[in-house]
Amino acid sequence: MNKKKHTFFLKAGKFLVLAFYLIMVILPIYWMLVTSLKSRLEIFGSEITYWPKVLSFQNYIDLFGTTNFLTYVKNSVIIATVTGLAVLFFALSGGYALARFRFRGKRVLLIAFLISQMIPTTLLLIPSYLIILKLKLNNTIWSLML
Repeated sequence: MNKKKHTFFLKAGKFLVLAFYLIMVILPIYWMLVTSLKSRLEIFGSEITYWPKVLSFQNYIDLFGTTNFLTYVKNSVIIATVTGLAVLFFALSGGYALARFRFRGKRVLLIAFLISQMIPTTLLLIPSYLIILKLKLNNTIWSLML
């Protein structure tokens, strides 16, 4: 097999893998959008439809009419933004210090960071909850950010 054919098959294989991955990523989003535009009868019916027979925006009317959906979205955006910026700041500062400076205990600190990654996060839930209770931050946005 010459080099041109080998390159063609390599590119075709990469394309097929990426196309399959793209379909696997887009398919659930498509299904969620299409299902949101179906009526309840069509959603829970025995026949599977890949496109709604009749477009229905009743699900969106129910969502915005009966819940505080926009408040929930606003809270999520605030929490994600503040948490992301805080983590970014502390990670960049710590990473820069560990990469650039030499100090006593640097190796021990790096090993401690590695060991801390081995602790399952679920083991930290109860102590974290107790700390949040002592700080009187339960049922607040700040507790989620911490």
